Amino acid sequence: MSQFKINLNRAVHELNEVFRAKEFPIHQNKDVKGILDFNHDGKLTPSDFSSVNPRQFAKIESLLKKHGIELKKLVQMPEISYSEFQNYYPASEEDKYTLDDAYFQKYFTESADDKKHSIKNAAKFKKLILETASELGYAEKDISNMSIHDAIRLSGMIVAHKLEYEHGMISDAEKETIDSIDKKDPDYKMKLLSAIVSAGDQRNDLAQNIDAMSVDEIFEKGRAICRNYATVNAGVFEILKEINPNLKNTYMTVFSPDGDHSLMLPHAWNKVSTLTADDIKVTYVDSTWLDTRSRSPRNDELAVSAIKDDMSFYNAYDESHFGVGLWRIAEYESNLYEDAGSTDREISVTPEGYEETSGVALKFYAEKGVEIEIQNLRNLLDKKHHQLSDDEKKYVATKVGDLFSVMYRTSVSTWIKLIKDESVHKEVKRAFKLISPKTLKAFKDLYKSLDEKIPDIVNCQVKSIGSPQIYTLKQLYESFSLFE
Repeated sequence: MSQFKINLNRAVHELNEVFRAKEFPIHQNKDVKGILDFNHDGKLTPSDFSSVNPRQFAKIESLLKKHGIELKKLVQMPEISYSEFQNYYPASEEDKYTLDDAYFQKYFTESADDKKHSIKNAAKFKKLILETASELGYAEKDISNMSIHDAIRLSGMIVAHKLEYEHGMISDAEKETIDSIDKKDPDYKMKLLSAIVSAGDQRNDLAQNIDAMSVDEIFEKGRAICRNYATVNAGVFEILKEINPNLKNTYMTVFSPDGDHSLMLPHAWNKVSTLTADDIKVTYVDSTWLDTRSRSPRNDELAVSAIKDDMSFYNAYDESHFGVGLWRIAEYESNLYEDAGSTDREISVTPEGYEETSGVALKFYAEKGVEIEIQNLRNLLDKKHHQLSDDEKKYVATKVGDLFSVMYRTSVSTWIKLIKDESVHKEVKRAFKLISPKTLKAFKDLYKSLDEKIPDIVNCQVKSIGSPQIYTLKQLYESFSLFE
């Protein structure tokens, strides 16, 4: 797992002190020159570290340690690895792990609506779960020493065995709202989202009653739709965790698609995260599909008699849930890092016992988010650029425009104003220097690829969120020349 220094100023100070004491010109030291790219013979300053990545900083830490200087504990930047559920076999650990950054800890271990879906009678819930497991051929003793993979599998099997999909929870009003928008309309997604928001709560009485139930009540009654399946699955897994110590580092949370993803797939399933000493291992599972078995992972109609592996339906780490090339996964991960790198994030980056946070930690997070987003858009274009719809072209244009907002920590509409005002060029140029040359090159390469393969995207007009400002990617990109 990569590491980085929270308080960069202290590292700079310590390095300067080391070389001052030894009366050795720092700019001639091979160890330092191998880490930093600077061309002056004075003291090091924080700006010399502006493009240092976490791996390089680990070398700085080692260099200081060689001179007897032990820095305080470093915050770890989580590495995330994904796999299909069929291949999800994380090893159980004796130690319980907690991520250094509370922001990531919450993201991977808590559902946004955990408090809304409580368990009223835990003892009764556990009894019902064990009874259902017994019907499937599993005793409590079997559950107590199951592997992580098998426990996740059993949780889904228990839910699928106990619940029945209740089609009556989908109201006629909801269907009418969806049918009211022409799917051929180029602005279909935005109009549908607007219609859904304007319509408000259109659930019928049955849906409202079931949604108001606690997890154990839904499990006992046995009627549900996808959002209930997901919350019940997370609840069942929590009970299995109480029985099985192998599961202490594994968390099952409810996953509901955001934004236009929710319009493409109005559904809910589960994210499973296992914290290890090296990374966060993630997979996705869908107990609704496991139960209904109405679609294959490729979204094709498939007879139940032809299904050979039920777990292929439980797996949700697939293109049916996350799009061509699983590009939605990368989108969520880039958003995670970009949000973690925001200066106004809700949870502090600094856990108790760590050094005070500087902007460096946030910079690493934000830049990693940008890197993931750039690579994701390139992958999407490589796979789909000949088949991109007008709607998808607008989406790509908007996402590329949003990268300006992240890199410059300002809204696109503000950026448009800045490039027209020479008096603020110096301020923006200073912000520009915070972007590493590697990331800047990747962004430019992405733009050039768009210009060559799908030139109408760079001229696509996009409205900035929360502003009437209309801009094109070409207009934004050409502004780069002002600051280089």
